Amino acid sequence: MNTSDCKTEIGSAPTTQPTQHIKDLVIKYPQFEYGMVRLSECLQGAESNNPSCCACVAESGRGKSQLAQYFSAQHPRLSPVSGDIVPVLYVELLPGVTVKQLADQILHDLGDPLYRHGTALEKTLRIYELFAACKVRVLVLDEVNHFVDNRSLTIAHEAADWLKSLIKHTKVSVVLFGLERSLELLRQNEQLRRLFSAPFTIGQFDWDKPDERASFTKLLIAFQANLPSYDLTILSDPDVHQRCYCACYGVIGYLSKILDEAVKAAKRLGTHVITLDLLSRAYVDQIWEDHPSSQNPFDLAITPEPIKLTSSLGLHALRDQRRKRGARTK
Repeated sequence: MNTSDCKTEIGSAPTTQPTQHIKDLVIKYPQFEYGMVRLSECLQGAESNNPSCCACVAESGRGKSQLAQYFSAQHPRLSPVSGDIVPVLYVELLPGVTVKQLADQILHDLGDPLYRHGTALEKTLRIYELFAACKVRVLVLDEVNHFVDNRSLTIAHEAADWLKSLIKHTKVSVVLFGLERSLELLRQNEQLRRLFSAPFTIGQFDWDKPDERASFTKLLIAFQANLPSYDLTILSDPDVHQRCYCACYGVIGYLSKILDEAVKAAKRLGTHVITLDLLSRAYVDQIWEDHPSSQNPFDLAITPEPIKLTSSLGLHALRDQRRKRGARTK
């Protein structure tokens, strides 16, 4: 399924009252909706005793962890008299994680008071039993790249073997979230790789594509609509749309940081109106501290030009790129 097949509706997650924080908003842009479809398919597969596994890989700031957490929150833990039911178990891996430590985390999150006790085999067998007792259908593992980050592939190989056995014994769908190098985990075990469908990604918005430009515009309007305590009318201005894109390069994580800082600054100043000046300061504080003033996309004196940020470029490279542009204009 292509992202173009997904709904283009953009809105916030259901809340009991309007949120005051950008970080609490969940904006359902097309790639997010597509991810929800893929995750729902994994859940449906496990419910029919035919586990369907997938991996979501993306660079930092693209919203993969928010997708993982949102999906998990849509299937919350239930606590009937007969015992906890956990249809979707979300586990965020810690840096330097080992298979034994992952087992500890899973047992802990399932409420096992003795999660630190037992051999690796004993812990694994307890996980099998608890998955059945708690009716776990999907195991969501976030930050899976920690299995392969600057380490011997021995850890990744052990993790791949362990996950393969887990899926086969429990019939649970496993969903992996992490940086692109996380796919190295699947390459360690051919049997595990066959249990997974093609990975999907969450990329940046592409200003050169009309449909993605329209989605980015709707994204800004959704932020405006879901922060009623602040006047974000400025986000309705097409000129500001392009300035916001140039400031975040179409990466939703960077955009959220800019808007969040602008809202915080407005609160400190005792105002509810978000201005271009506040966005300019937020850009300096959150994205590029040592920028030339002539390169700030929120400076009315310049006409910003959208620059594509490929997956191979990080924020440091992004800064270097702008420094070079600034040097050429002097």
